[in-house]
Amino acid sequence: MKNQKRVQFLFTVLLLVALAMGVILVQQTQELRKGAYFGRTAVVVKPTEFNVAVGGILPVQIWVVSEEDAKVDGVEAYVCFGDKLAPVEEDLKKSVVPNQDDSFNVVTLARYDQDVGCLKFHVGSMGTNAADVPSGAFKVATVNLRAVALGTGSISIDEIGTKVSGRNPVVSSNDTALLVTTVEGASYNISADGGEVTPQPTSPASEADMWINYRVAFAGVKADRQCATGWQTKLTALSGQTRKEYTNVPLSKTTDVNDKGEAVYEGSFHAPGFTQASGVALFFKGPKHLQVKYGKTGQAAFYNQAGGEISLTNVASTSPVLDFSEYPILAGDVNGDGMINGIDFTTIKPKAADFVEIASGGYLAEDLDGSCQVNNNDIILLVRSLNEKQDQVY
Repeated sequence: MKNQKRVQFLFTVLLLVALAMGVILVQQTQELRKGAYFGRTAVVVKPTEFNVAVGGILPVQIWVVSEEDAKVDGVEAYVCFGDKLAPVEEDLKKSVVPNQDDSFNVVTLARYDQDVGCLKFHVGSMGTNAADVPSGAFKVATVNLRAVALGTGSISIDEIGTKVSGRNPVVSSNDTALLVTTVEGASYNISADGGEVTPQPTSPASEADMWINYRVAFAGVKADRQCATGWQTKLTALSGQTRKEYTNVPLSKTTDVNDKGEAVYEGSFHAPGFTQASGVALFFKGPKHLQVKYGKTGQAAFYNQAGGEISLTNVASTSPVLDFSEYPILAGDVNGDGMINGIDFTTIKPKAADFVEIASGGYLAEDLDGSCQVNNNDIILLVRSLNEKQDQVY
């Protein structure tokens, strides 16, 4: 009998211990749920490179890329850019332009921490129906910064200080936050005249490497355009099985124009690691342009064959000046995916309808002709480029 009571007592104790542990686990789970997320997202800066003169404006686009189509209705970002940039407006909220095309219609916070060169702001989607709240990849806002000093630097997003909220598809859940898993920034160069930085290859060119002297034009960019300076341009050199890519190659605007009245830019580049002197093809790509192939000097139309006919030398003064200006680099690849399609059109169209403008020397991806304003001319340029919808790569 005593043994039976002892067993019952031990069984009761074990039940009480199990119940206590269950309560503790429930409490821990509840505590964990307080910080739970219903989705994941990345926050990135576009474009990834800026080149501007002192006094010019950098339109820094803040994009969100939510996973599994999670809907986003608010972003609190902490963007740092150093002491060479500053918000354009004294009223900081006016320096942050929410993207109303994607339902972001209010700036509820803007604070400039000048000692560390960072701007904290919050943009939201107020009074928007759940069906209209954006998801996937979209621009949240444009932060307008002014270049106030010469030099180079970076624009970064503080991952810890950046919060994203959204509409949880599970109506009964209280979780409205998305976990920021990735942040991507940009670099900038500020010069006296908005000119380009001399390319800094991973290794210097040798005596055996070829010199490439060239003249190019950008479609629709006339001689008087004030927002077509410092465009980051990529050059690819190809001969046989040898292919070398170079970013931010030098380009200087000349007083010359092509037969269409478009401004001619020129440059000279000593190509590290490229020693092929004949059978060369060159590819140029601007920041909002298709990659265009040039297979011979004087080319005035699409070079519709493999390889190339260009010859080079390893001496700058004897390597020929290759004039490609009559076949301008095609404009319209606003999102940089190597194609011109409906996505680019729908990006430009609302800005053209509103005649969105930027200050002289600024950069706006949708301003294809460098006029400092997005208008019907930019749409016309895009439509003309639709005949050649993707980068020329062979």
